[in-house]
Amino acid sequence: MLSHAAHHFDLQAEMNARAEVERMQHEERADSIERIRTLIDEEAFDFVFQPIVRLDDRRAVAFEALARFPQFPGQPPNIVFDEARAAGLELDLQLAVVEQALLRIDQLPREASLAINVSPETLMSPALEWLCKHNQPDRLVLEITEHTSIDDYAVLAERVFALKRHGVRLAIDDAGWRNRHPR
Repeated sequence: MLSHAAHHFDLQAEMNARAEVERMQHEERADSIERIRTLIDEEAFDFVFQPIVRLDDRRAVAFEALARFPQFPGQPPNIVFDEARAAGLELDLQLAVVEQALLRIDQLPREASLAINVSPETLMSPALEWLCKHNQPDRLVLEITEHTSIDDYAVLAERVFALKRHGVRLAIDDAGWRNRHPR
């Protein structure tokens, strides 16, 4: 009987420990969702514009808008996007970043393009097409990141052709460099 009570106690302790882990995970996810939602709602990010230079005359022909998140000090942007993905808010964050980057296009030299990183999921969003077609699409280059896989190439192709009809150009970003450097 004593061994049965000890076994019951061990099972209860294990169940309590699991429940505590689940509670903590739930709280962490809720905190993460709140952090990312606040980031999006307050547009609490900035940009660094990295020049893309033509080698023959060393002229900047484009600028890549790289999002920075000052309220996440010490964390590279890819960690913030990873947190948004885990919180189910990656598309929302990417669309907010794209929208804000597009608002800065007139700050660039007129002859320069604006390059913006987007995931395949974001590329397939009708909201992205709307943003692009209303913001100088002939000056845009969308760089498709390889941080997430592509599940439906037919839908992706359809979205790519729609964007190209508006004049948007596409590029593959950092092919082969997955998780090797911060964005």
